Amino acid sequence: MLGYRGVDGSSVLNCPEVTAALENTKDYLAKASLTAYSKAFATCAKRLERSGVDLAGYTLRSRPATSRPLASRSATSAST
Repeated sequence: MLGYRGVDGSSVLNCPEVTAALENTKDYLAKASLTAYSKAFATCAKRLERSGVDLAGYTLRSRPATSRPLASRSATSAST
């Protein structure tokens, strides 16, 4: 099993702005909802970058080079 960078490691990329946008809509595909999601993701990205997160390192393209099986991570963590 593989983990994903930004989700299960020491750096977790939470976007409460997006969660709030999702919780405040009844029609997920309405134009207003899609606009709200877009703004929420942009706000989240700016906040993360201001806090020092390099979002360029969290692309699908960069993921295979930085991934290790979860079992290896657990074994490494347990031995340290």
